[in-house]
Amino acid sequence: MTIVDTKRRWCVYSHSTPQTGVFYIGKGSMGRPLDPSGRGAAGKSIVEANNGVFEASIIEQFANEDDAFDLEVKLITELRPKGNLVLYRARRLLTTHEQEQA
Repeated sequence: MTIVDTKRRWCVYSHSTPQTGVFYIGKGSMGRPLDPSGRGAAGKSIVEANNGVFEASIIEQFANEDDAFDLEVKLITELRPKGNLVLYRARRLLTTHEQEQA
């Protein structure tokens, strides 16, 4: 059971299945981990392949959205979950571009 701190209205969460492990890392309000709307095609296909079943876990809660975003990006960069490939690729390209400009 997850205890919700009402002063910490932002969270970073994961979606996983037994077959894939963690396939998505997200950031949102406390209701977001279980909201099925607005998911990317890769994440949707993984859930569909698992008969619509996945586990949502809150990794950490935050009072500040920027802090939640920082952890989300860090975890996506480290884990490279299949459901986040577009964001990971965009982040990697941005990092590569920034290095080239230096």
